[in-house]
Amino acid sequence: MQTTYRRIIINFVWAFFFNIIGIPLAAGMFHPLGVQLPPWAAGLAMASQVLARSRVDILTSGVLVCARRLVLAADQQIQATSLQRGP
Repeated sequence: MQTTYRRIIINFVWAFFFNIIGIPLAAGMFHPLGVQLPPWAAGLAMASQVLARSRVDILTSGVLVCARRLVLAADQQIQATSLQRGP
């Protein structure tokens, strides 16, 4: 549960900062500063954020949570085995 909650917080923070920078950049709000994306790149960035990024994030988060659980289970198994053998 703690791993899942931590992953949710990480995704939330990453998405927050991505949207703080990505959406204004794609909309051309940084044009007065000399930073501008071509229209095709801005459209691609917005489309990929909605379609691909969300699927990739879900898949990656699931894999990371499962991997963490496997590592914890392996550590518990090693500790249990070492306790049974004794010093």
